[in-house]
Amino acid sequence: MLRSWQGCFLLVGVAFLFQLFPYTGVFLMMLAAPFWSVILINLGFALMIRESWKRTQPRWLIVFPVIWFGGYFCVAAASHWQANRFNAAIASANDGKLIPFDPAKRDILIEPDRKDSSNGSALTPDTMIESFGLSRAYQVIDAAQNKIQGYVLIGMPCPGQMGAGVSDNTVWQRLHDGGYGTGSRMIFAQNLCLFISTTRPDKPIVRIQPQPRTESAGLANFVSQSVAITTPDSRTIVLRSGWAIPLSWFPQPVMGCSLNSGAPAWQCDAAFLREKLYDAKKDLTPNGADDVVGKALGLTKASIRARHSGVEWR
Repeated sequence: MLRSWQGCFLLVGVAFLFQLFPYTGVFLMMLAAPFWSVILINLGFALMIRESWKRTQPRWLIVFPVIWFGGYFCVAAASHWQANRFNAAIASANDGKLIPFDPAKRDILIEPDRKDSSNGSALTPDTMIESFGLSRAYQVIDAAQNKIQGYVLIGMPCPGQMGAGVSDNTVWQRLHDGGYGTGSRMIFAQNLCLFISTTRPDKPIVRIQPQPRTESAGLANFVSQSVAITTPDSRTIVLRSGWAIPLSWFPQPVMGCSLNSGAPAWQCDAAFLREKLYDAKKDLTPNGADDVVGKALGLTKASIRARHSGVEWR
């Protein structure tokens, strides 16, 4: 007779088997089949504990769930320890590396790495304006032609009612608070507008040059990136930035297949899920490229809404 815990493991195997074939796998992928194993495997071990405890199955079977849950907890603890040590090493490497910066006398110019502009980096002019109190910042968008784009925050309503638009060859963007990732309704500042246009700074430049990212995987996944800051008098400091993504505390084994459009190929994999980096109340990446640059320049991190509390948001 098939026991309940055996049925859980059998369903995991059958689901994975049918995902191996693209025709059935695509359908199962739409039903989130790769995540079924999270529930079924953990439920299987939990049922094994119950049946062993009730002596409907041999008591020694409890060894397997103890190894599963206990062993995974030890590995997850080691993963979090590695992540914390990595973050602490980055913070220590940047201690004492400061560049005197007065926004009234100097401008920042970000010169992104060729790949940095498309990999979701937080080190952008709009981030430095919205999160670090600057009223303007610049970025190189075409190094070969020495083309620079300027971002300027002006205390006035945007020209249109949409979230963004174009006016007189200048892109404008309404600043928002909430919405993405928070589960709350997106609201906009009524008297703040970010204008983006091809222009050049008219003050001495502090150059910010993020270097190519490096990534490595182990018990935790590590992302590292160096950032060079050069003053108008050619003084340069090199900062370290990055973060680590440890395993989740509860075992979440994902087993399945999906379409890799980059290859393109139908690919199968099995792995444990890791912690999420986003938290609405806590900064889980305190050594991101934007954070280490802001700290080195002596800028205070604060949300646009906190700095402009008198502005109407709706």
